[in-house]
Amino acid sequence: MSEPSETSRVLEEGDLFFFYRPRVGKVEVESLEDVQRFYMVMATRRAGGRWFRMFVVGRKRLPDIQPGRADPNERNWAMVTLATSDPAEVRKELDEERYFTATRGERVVAAAKPVGEARYELVVHRDHTELAYTLELPEEPGPAQRELEIRNEASYVVAVRNPDIPSPPSMSGPRERPGYPERLAELFGGRRWISAEDVELLDYPHAQILMLGAREADVEQELGIHLEKEHESVNSAELFRLLRLRPTAVALEPLLEGTFPESEFPHASR
Repeated sequence: MSEPSETSRVLEEGDLFFFYRPRVGKVEVESLEDVQRFYMVMATRRAGGRWFRMFVVGRKRLPDIQPGRADPNERNWAMVTLATSDPAEVRKELDEERYFTATRGERVVAAAKPVGEARYELVVHRDHTELAYTLELPEEPGPAQRELEIRNEASYVVAVRNPDIPSPPSMSGPRERPGYPERLAELFGGRRWISAEDVELLDYPHAQILMLGAREADVEQELGIHLEKEHESVNSAELFRLLRLRPTAVALEPLLEGTFPESEFPHASR
């Protein structure tokens, strides 16, 4: 058992949802190679209601975690693709996609599937910020979660990239800049990375964060926090309540059983 750490300061708490989207034309996902996108959605409270942030996660998985240490070589990036108070906008991003090509005609990309629900906290710990979570659904990580490095509990050091400094080649994707107001832009002070202590830095599409695997056991004790884990079911899951998804319209095997479904096209569009 680890010795308790000094108490961290909680910046924000809420629900954390994970989704994956299969590659174009893939009927069955067997490994990470069959995954097109991996998403992370934060749902927190703001004055007046809920606030959602959607990230696309690089390398289609969370960073690996080495027991007992934060390995700087095991890091990954994520980019904010949506920040909104409207769950309909999140659903639209997750929905089935259709497009046409001159050679193959209509192409269909299956809807993104829920593959995890967790409780999270963003905290200040020593001189950095960490994203900590504890998994609620499925009850235990299965093959689908292991493929995406979703753990029973984990925390990651989180840093926000300065949009004025070119991103490294490993951070692929569009180069649009987040529309930070002057107050937030000044926080960088010429530094390449800063902590996410001001959580509003995460509220702008195209903001990029770096995640470094920190710990996967005794997270609450080491950070001095309490993650209010609940025993969820398909009837009580916050994912369906907050995002207003219909359980009958999505494949539930990844979320409830931890396995990829036999077919990525079992249901009609929402």
